[in-house]
Amino acid sequence: MLDPKEIELREAEQRRMEELAARQAAELAEKQERERRLAELREAEQRAAEEQARQAQQQPAQQAPGATTLHKPKTTAADKDKKAKKAAKTVTVWKEESAAAKKRGGLKTRGDSAGVSGWHGAKAGSRHSRGGEAQQQQFSAPAEPIVREVQVPETITVADLAHKMSVKA
Repeated sequence: MLDPKEIELREAEQRRMEELAARQAAELAEKQERERRLAELREAEQRAAEEQARQAQQQPAQQAPGATTLHKPKTTAADKDKKAKKAAKTVTVWKEESAAAKKRGGLKTRGDSAGVSGWHGAKAGSRHSRGGEAQQQQFSAPAEPIVREVQVPETITVADLAHKMSVKA
């Protein structure tokens, strides 16, 4: 014998089970629909890729016969204009370079500081005219390090940077 409460509980349980079954069926149908759409998209992408491959194969056949030779291509008027523009570009010279070109030899400090400037001494004939002073070596205190601020642009070649950084000891 079943109470009315027990019957009510069983009916509620039955409704929940039916709702759960309906929800699961709806989710299954939705999942199958998503999978079908994905399959269609993949198939469409594959067809598009095959079409592009066919077009890419047809394009080289449509090119001019002279385009596939190993010889130098003929220059057109547009190419000549580009070369003229490239040659017309002006070369910018930095301010330090032009100033440094005027006063070369500032760093060469080897040997007698009062006598000959530069790495090499004077010619052999002039050595005899100085007398005993050329024979004697003088001690010169090491020069304090020279700090120079150099403006370096954002785009610079390695050779230019090395030239700016070079310091003779």
